[in-house]
Amino acid sequence: MDRAYPDIFVEAERSSERVYGWTALDRVMGTSTSIRQSLMKAVVNQIVLSPPYLATLLAFPQIQRGASSEHIKSTVQNKFLDLYIPAWCIWPAVNAFTFSQVPPGWKRLAFSNVVGVAWVGWVSYLHAKPHSSTLEDGQLIIKNVQSSSEALLSSRKALI
Repeated sequence: MDRAYPDIFVEAERSSERVYGWTALDRVMGTSTSIRQSLMKAVVNQIVLSPPYLATLLAFPQIQRGASSEHIKSTVQNKFLDLYIPAWCIWPAVNAFTFSQVPPGWKRLAFSNVVGVAWVGWVSYLHAKPHSSTLEDGQLIIKNVQSSSEALLSSRKALI
C-alpha cells in the first residue's frame, strides 16, 4: 500500500494541471457541449495533454524516492506505453462525457477525480509490477470500466 501514497499525492498535485488544460481547451476550441465538440476535445486532450501528464505521473514517485535520473528515464520509457495504451480505453470516453455533461470548474474536476482514484490504483499496480502485459491488463481495465459504469453515472447525477 505504501506505493500508492506517492501516486495519490501526484494525482492531487496534477489535478490543477488538468483544470488549466481543460480551460485552455475551452478557450481554444470553444465551450460548446455538443457531442462532436466534446469528442474533439477528448481526443486533443489525450494526444496533447495526456503524454506529459503520464510521464510526470511515472517520474514523480521515483523522484520522491531519490532514484537516479537514469532510473527515472528507464521507468518512464518502460512503463509509459503500459499506461498510455489502456488510457485510450478509458480517458477519451470519460473526458468526452465530462466535456458534454459536467459543468466546468470544480464539478468537472470532482467527476474526473472519481475516475482518477481507480486510475491511480492502476498506476500503483503498474509501479509494483516488474513486467506488464498491456493487452491482458487493457482487457481487465475494459471489464472493470464496464462493471463500474453505473457508479459513474450515479456520481454524475450527484454532481449536477
